[in-house]
Amino acid sequence: MIKAYIALLLVCGLAMAVFGILAPLGGGLIVAAVGTAGIAAGLTLIGVELRSPSR
Repeated sequence: MIKAYIALLLVCGLAMAVFGILAPLGGGLIVAAVGTAGIAAGLTLIGVELRSPSR
């Protein structure tokens, strides 16, 4: 379940970052920032998953 959540977080974050950059009139800056934060959260969760002890 956590792997699907991480994948969804990365894909949605990437989509929001790209949409925010391409949004007209510069109004997508907040959307791009939220997308970048989503990507960072996904990468952090990948690191936590890799460092956790095997079950």
